[in-house]
Amino acid sequence: MSWHHIHLDKTVLKTKDAVFLWRTERGIVEVAKDTLAISVNSGDKRRGYVFHGQGKFLLDAIVETEEGAVGKSVEKTLKEPFLMLGNTEEIAQHFVNADEKD
Repeated sequence: MSWHHIHLDKTVLKTKDAVFLWRTERGIVEVAKDTLAISVNSGDKRRGYVFHGQGKFLLDAIVETEEGAVGKSVEKTLKEPFLMLGNTEEIAQHFVNADEKD
């Protein structure tokens, strides 16, 4: 897949509740209520978001091998802006337009 004409949308959004951006049995990425987001577009299709606010990243990076368990669990607090690419339709319902005070 090749993306052309990548640009940020002009509308700043914010989450109206806490949102799980990714959740599996191995980890989660969650952002808090009132996290700001801007859509990342390629042409006229939304490809992801840039988020800025509070969040949480948990990953079980332990792998069982023939010689025992390798790796560790990772838990991070998200404070810096970050990019999330992928299926955006599921999380789009959790946004409202941000206003000047946000």
